[in-house]
Amino acid sequence: MHSDLESFVNLPYRLVATTDKYRSPWAYHSIVFEAIEDSLPATWQNFEIRCAQILEECGFQVEHGATIPHVRGSAAIDVTARDAASPPTFIVVECKHWASRVNQNVVSAFRTVVTDIGANTGLIVSKSGFQRGARRAAGHTNLELLDWNEFQNMFITRWCDKFMFPKLNDEAEELGNYSAHYGAFANRIRATLTSKQQAEFDQLQSQFDLLTMTLLIIASPVVGKEDVSKAWANLSGRVHMYLPSNLQNQLLSVDSKAARPLLEALTSIAKFAIGEFENVTR
Repeated sequence: MHSDLESFVNLPYRLVATTDKYRSPWAYHSIVFEAIEDSLPATWQNFEIRCAQILEECGFQVEHGATIPHVRGSAAIDVTARDAASPPTFIVVECKHWASRVNQNVVSAFRTVVTDIGANTGLIVSKSGFQRGARRAAGHTNLELLDWNEFQNMFITRWCDKFMFPKLNDEAEELGNYSAHYGAFANRIRATLTSKQQAEFDQLQSQFDLLTMTLLIIASPVVGKEDVSKAWANLSGRVHMYLPSNLQNQLLSVDSKAARPLLEALTSIAKFAIGEFENVTR
């Protein structure tokens, strides 16, 4: 086993309670990313789509551009999110991809809509922030005024738990079938191969075992930011030489501080590695 792999496998597990206002104080893992996305959506349409996508990936039942009836008529809502858990939760989101800060009138009008349709919480997500009067209008209500980063921070724990970590675990499990460190299953596969195939199989194990361990480390609920950074740096420094140029570029352009680009890069590389093993074992 590589010394790097051994140090990763034997990482000291830590239970880290978080204190951020938007994160559960009972969370058993530290949030190791600064954001879900690595950039602000460029258009108002993409702003709404990204908000809806994040909520859907968090496990909410989401509608984009819904019209909700209420006692005085109906209201057009940018994004609605419902969670059927007990007690059920109904969130409505107003997205403002404006060059100017949101004013008090917008907040007051939205507060009325949130009340009329019976939502638990109303979120206004603003590209450019809020005027002081807008914040006063939202005080002591069930509204939250958020910029793009604050919106991501509100949901990043749930997003990791419901979406990112399960996807990484799935990739690690499939790739792990070929890993030398999973033992019996990989050995059974290897035993069915010709000598030439076995040599190729062994070479692939050497190339991609670090990737398997990195997937498991980043998906672990109890490792910290410095562990993820170390795992990512080791992977970037070694595995890129075995990848086609498009995946090399994707890997080396990723900053491990944003979760989605890291997830997409690791998923692409894992699928490539699995394909390489499948080509040898056919």
